[in-house]
Amino acid sequence: MTQIKHELQKQEFVGDALLSAVVREYVYLWFEFKEERATNSNLCSSICSNRNLILVANRLGIEPFESEQQGNISEKRFANAVEITIYRLYAEYGYEYIKKWVMDNIITPYDDTWYKNRLIEIKNARTK
Repeated sequence: MTQIKHELQKQEFVGDALLSAVVREYVYLWFEFKEERATNSNLCSSICSNRNLILVANRLGIEPFESEQQGNISEKRFANAVEITIYRLYAEYGYEYIKKWVMDNIITPYDDTWYKNRLIEIKNARTK
């Protein structure tokens, strides 16, 4: 494995961990009741999924990194590129910056009707 590929894999791993931490923090704030833990976990998994990150990459114009492209023709490389981007933003600007970036670019535009409806139901139940 080349040094560049190894470095990209490390950045992807850390970027994935940062993304998960940010998403879990926001989702935790959305759901305060313990009985919603399954919904929390499902929502976090869905937002951080490769399927969603591929959509994010396409929407933001994030392209796979050069050494990622060689021999890897799957769409997952776009998800990897988003995770690497998150790592690089973190390295350059810090955790507070990526929290805002993830919220603005991944959480807010996230489109899953079931989860949005569930959030509305929980919010409405709390206000009664």
